[in-house]
Amino acid sequence: MPDGRRITVLLAVLATAALTACTNSDAGTATPQSQSRSAPNKSTGALPPRPEEVKLDGVKPCDLLTRQQQDKLQIDRANWYPEVDKEFNTRPCFFSKNRSQPYFSYGVMAVTNHGADYWLRQNSDTQLTDVAGFPTVASRPAGTTKAKCEMAVDVAEGQMLYVDMEPITTNAFDQNQMCDMAKQAATAAVETLKTVK
Repeated sequence: MPDGRRITVLLAVLATAALTACTNSDAGTATPQSQSRSAPNKSTGALPPRPEEVKLDGVKPCDLLTRQQQDKLQIDRANWYPEVDKEFNTRPCFFSKNRSQPYFSYGVMAVTNHGADYWLRQNSDTQLTDVAGFPTVASRPAGTTKAKCEMAVDVAEGQMLYVDMEPITTNAFDQNQMCDMAKQAATAAVETLKTVK
């Protein structure tokens, strides 16, 4: 079987040559291929320090906007949502303007099972801001006039005051207006929170 032996030897020589060609003969440390690509810039989830800690345990969201604050925000109705929010394990309170156009509502929750950094780990578009001096994560889906703008205010370790502004009348607000309104409502809620704790 001389032909078979020659073929085997030839294959062995070719395999050795291929391995040699793939081996770096220069001395030094090899550079992993992954280092040639830039890694995605992921947030560490760190927030700036809060000015003080204001716990949300036992806080009722419907008590966080006074009648005077509601008037300033053009709210004409406040009511509890009938079901517990499964994600945050709490019942939201809705403050709405529904007597005249444009219609909109604010949702307020006292969240005790997630901190504000929770939003930094979500897929939605977020940016850091502050509300009444407290670090805040604003969630604002880009390029839409239909989605709400959400504010997660870092008021205590592992807790957040959640406030969103959601338009009911379509195309009445752009994203900046929604977030400005959400921030105004969140600021008012934080001011009240500090008086009830």
